[in-house]
Amino acid sequence: MNLTETTGLTLEIDSNAGKDYPIQPLEAKLDKK
Repeated sequence: MNLTETTGLTLEIDSNAGKDYPIQPLEAKLDKK
């Protein structure tokens, strides 16, 4: 996965997860995939 794809995916996770969860470490978000 290239950096652009990773960044875009992270932004999507941030906008979706942020509705239900407080800000979490990136590792925690990636672990939920």
